[in-house]
Formats: sequence, C-alpha cells, structure tokens
Amino acid sequence: MGADDSAQAATYAKSPLRALALMMFVMAIVVAALGAWALSRAAGGGGAPGAPAGPLEPDPNVAGLTIPDFTLTNQAGETVSRASLLKGHVTIVDFIFTNCPFICPPMTNNMRALQEKLAGSGVRFASFSVDPKHDTPEALRNFANAHGADFANWSFLTGDIEQVQRILTQGLHLDALAPIPSVPIKLKDGATMANIRHPSHFVLVGPDARVLTLTLGTQPALHDAFAQRARSAVEAAQTQGRAAQAAPGGAGL
Repeated sequence: MGADDSAQAATYAKSPLRALALMMFVMAIVVAALGAWALSRAAGGGGAPGAPAGPLEPDPNVAGLTIPDFTLTNQAGETVSRASLLKGHVTIVDFIFTNCPFICPPMTNNMRALQEKLAGSGVRFASFSVDPKHDTPEALRNFANAHGADFANWSFLTGDIEQVQRILTQGLHLDALAPIPSVPIKLKDGATMANIRHPSHFVLVGPDARVLTLTLGTQPALHDAFAQRARSAVEAAQTQGRAAQAAPGGAGL
C-alpha cells in the first residue's frame, strides 16, 4: 500500500459516518443470514448438513419428539385415539380454537391449502382444539365447514385439555397452553373469553407417531417444501410396507 492509499485508509477510518455505514452494512448481512437460518430450521432443514437420513427419520432439531397416547372426540362425535388416528399414517397436526380471531383462521386456511396440494397422497390432517370448553364437536364441525375442510382425511379433535397439554409439553416440548386475560375475545353470545397462547406450528408426524419435522403454520412460503417432505414420507412408508409384506411371514405397517 502506497502513501496515498494509507492516507485515504486513515481518512476513511476516522470518518464517523463511513464507519457507521460500514457497521450497519455488516449488521444487515448478519441479520439476513440469521433470518434465512431460522426459516430453514422451521421448515425442517431442507437438505442442509445434518438433515435426516431419510423421509421417515426425524430432523435433528425434532429428534425424540412424539405424539403421546390420547383419547379425544372428533367433529362427528366419534372417539379417536393415537392408534386409530395416527398409527400407520403420515399426518400433519396443528392446534387451534374456533373462537380465535387471530392466527387460527389463516392457519386453518393454510392447512386447507396443504390438504388440496396433497390430495390423493395419503397424508392425513388433524387439528387439536385448545379450548374444549367452547369447542364441542358441533362447533368444530361448523368451523371446519366454514374453512372448506374435507373430513375425508382431516379430523378436528376436542376433549380433555390435560391430554392436549401433555401432547404439547411432554410430547412436543412446546410451551403449555395459557390464557391471556389482557386480550379478551368477544363471543357470539355477547360473553367474552381470554385469548389462549398456543403454538402456531404445523407438525409432520410419521406412521410411528414420531415427529419428522415442523414448520410455521402462518408462513405459506415454507409450505411447498413441507408438503414435499410429507409426500416423500408417505412414499417411503408405502415402500417399507410393500417390502414388509413381501418378506416371509411379514406384515405391512
């Protein structure tokens, strides 16, 4: 570096405005990188280093998570359990309540879009109510119909709130449900209820009830990759089932 170059560098370094501009530029790059990493993590990694060995293996960030046993009631008033609803199937799960005016309507619309995208794939859908006090089977049925849900492979579940809490905290290691009295919700009958803090995730569950990956239910930009993962999981499960049936004395999933 020549004398002129050294002088220019010294002048640049001493300029507060230029130094501030440089610092802001570097910070913008760091924030963008962190944002991209967070979205990738929420979508399940998308093939980055550390991705699962196969479609039926959990992403590293959800290893060990599962849906524990439950016995709840669906929108038709039928009793369902983990064994009857999830076992042997690939299922996308979320948590909603019918009086929610905030994230639940867009989440349910996004779930319906996934149902349409994955039509004929074999993927199932399950929405667990976090407000069984108000969410009767009839209320769930009306809510689902209002959002265009197809009950052929989408169940809306209500029942013992402690079972739902256990799914969230023990199975998925998410925060427990909690009322937010500072955010009241006005009901159709004129009464009010407290908003409920609950997850906004879509959870992909494998045939053995293990969690395979999760994504943000409020971010449709992430859902194409999520849908492809679900489709791949079904195909892998079907391949395993055919192999098991072909083996001597074998049986499918």
